[in-house]
Amino acid sequence: MKGTINLDYRSLYHHFENGCLMAGSRAVLDVKRDFDQTIEQCTEVTDQYRNIRSAYLKFSQLIMRLFAELL
Repeated sequence: MKGTINLDYRSLYHHFENGCLMAGSRAVLDVKRDFDQTIEQCTEVTDQYRNIRSAYLKFSQLIMRLFAELL
């Protein structure tokens, strides 16, 4: 399994992102197992999902999006 890290000022300084290398460790298998279990529980988000949202939900999401940058 492989991944990426954002090496830019905003990611490292403002969001405190970091990366680690786990080679030859059981933790890699734990991460893969967790990923596989999560994927089994996921459902695909399609345009149909976007179209069936209620007006209340759309409005709530709009308000939350305003505050997302502050989190």
